[in-house]
Amino acid sequence: VGLIHHLTQATNSISLHIPWDIPKDAAAIQQLLKSNGLTIDSVNSNTFQDQKDQRYSYKFGSLCHTDEAVRKQAIDHNVEVVGHGVKLNSKVLTVWLSDGSNFPGQHHFRRAFSRTLDSLQKIYQAMPADWTMLIEYKPYEPNFYSMVIPDWGTSLQLSNGCGDRAHVLVDLGHHLPNTNIEQ
Repeated sequence: VGLIHHLTQATNSISLHIPWDIPKDAAAIQQLLKSNGLTIDSVNSNTFQDQKDQRYSYKFGSLCHTDEAVRKQAIDHNVEVVGHGVKLNSKVLTVWLSDGSNFPGQHHFRRAFSRTLDSLQKIYQAMPADWTMLIEYKPYEPNFYSMVIPDWGTSLQLSNGCGDRAHVLVDLGHHLPNTNIEQ
């Protein structure tokens, strides 16, 4: 990333995905970032695999799950991700959920939304006061019938429900085909 930044000057920001990119030595990473003119822009939670406790599966959602223990596990993971970000001078948490369903009747849409909002509010309250939460939407990935956050409007509702430091993340790589994203 440092070489690409040196050659292109396109960006100096890196976004980590936890648990894939768990920093083992934050001080060494900070030094490496500084020597390459880079920063950690955001830290991204991963609530679709690698649960610490396999008894609480994300198969039917993480922050929207009907089981409070599963939701707590996902909330705790997001809070842990913020902790890693603090050590690396990041100030942004990106939340993308794979929560959704593949069949009619698998989720109660309003209740799943409500549980997701409640979970996001808990994460938001646990963030440092100078942090921002970005809530990402994806219309299909990985579920094909419905996603809990399928579009920018749902992401906006969740963001507004959390507070002034929560915003919609528009990912240009994950929008509906043949839509005018600029509009």
